[in-house]
Amino acid sequence: VEQPSAPGSKTTAALECLSVTASLVAFSDTQVELSGNSDIAGNVLLLGGSELTASGNARVRNAVVASSMRQVQSTGNAILGDILEADLTVNEPAAMQYIQSLRDLPSGSEFSLIAESQAFEGRGAGLNVVQINGDLTLAGQAKLTLHGYTSDFFVIRVAGSFTISGQASVTLEGGIPARNVLFLIEGARLHLNGQGNIAGTFVLPRGSASLTGKGRLTGYVFALGSLRV
Repeated sequence: VEQPSAPGSKTTAALECLSVTASLVAFSDTQVELSGNSDIAGNVLLLGGSELTASGNARVRNAVVASSMRQVQSTGNAILGDILEADLTVNEPAAMQYIQSLRDLPSGSEFSLIAESQAFEGRGAGLNVVQINGDLTLAGQAKLTLHGYTSDFFVIRVAGSFTISGQASVTLEGGIPARNVLFLIEGARLHLNGQGNIAGTFVLPRGSASLTGKGRLTGYVFALGSLRV
């Protein structure tokens, strides 16, 4: 998981409303598992009673931030950087309020589901809202291409789950940075497997996230329930 070079934008306000900018954010009572060769370029933020277990050669390059150090455990060769205690009580309500504002945005286009390559074109400036009323599933060589400029912002709402496998990818073209892309996933899970690359902020207010295999995510993940990398 790589953190974008310059976090903070209209569509990553869910990060700006938090007291700590983080690559992985675990909503209350989420189990975070880092194993194998997982590599987190930014911070990990544990809200509520969330717990983190790191094993193998897992690495957090910045810090793990939690209400208590007792929420963090590591074994093997895992490297977690700094483990910081902080009062995080205001962060989750602020994030949930922002998520509701995303739900209230009018959509510019709607799809029943996406199960093959698809491209979305930005308008050159402003916000582009896409509503997907089912699952978003990409496999093999399939690509979800978002073309826009630095002034474009995408909010893609997925009513189902988001699964990406094989060498499928979310590709950004035209200069739009990952920090300008946000996926609101209302279904049960985000699952990245294989060698795929995805980019953006991925928010799962009701679902879990699993990022396995040799895939790469450039951006941020917010999840509830479990977060496995």
